[in-house]
Amino acid sequence: MKKATFYSRNSDGIEAKPVSLPVGKYDIDPMKESGIINDGIYKIDIPDGLEVTLYTDGSFEGPSLTVNSSSSDLGDLNMATSSIIIENLKSNSNPILINNNKPVDLLTPSIIRPVPLPIIPPINNPTRPQVNLQPIPKEASPSTESSFFDWLPDIPGISKNTSGIILSIVLALVIIIAIYMLYNNI
Repeated sequence: MKKATFYSRNSDGIEAKPVSLPVGKYDIDPMKESGIINDGIYKIDIPDGLEVTLYTDGSFEGPSLTVNSSSSDLGDLNMATSSIIIENLKSNSNPILINNNKPVDLLTPSIIRPVPLPIIPPINNPTRPQVNLQPIPKEASPSTESSFFDWLPDIPGISKNTSGIILSIVLALVIIIAIYMLYNNI
């Protein structure tokens, strides 16, 4: 059975014995009963496959920090932890940490947020000639049927419509990757 090991000390710097705990939820009282000093955790050893969430307040409330590897840098929760949750790590071994440092799945609709686009005002250039577009009369249109993808080069064995669909999918993936990179400051 895997266990996370917690190192704590009191405000005078006196260290308690390291305490190893299995998967479970530990509020203030169970945490103290195990030998961990409230608001005293400064280091954690976490074996592969476990994830620990530290909370500043009892009852698993307040700001939190989720870690899945050993750490001696607990940031704002250094010497400020009052409740702990130890869980088996989900299948994603390197979770993306957002929303108060909680791991999330990228496919979860709750994290998809619309990106505001800038409003571009129309360009009023008096020296630029205005073009009045009129629909082409049916009798003037070419007799051969055309496709939106006619501009694509001919690829032997693949129709232009199929090439266009492949190109559309590749462009969509490039856009998704670019948005992901922007969102995560990569």
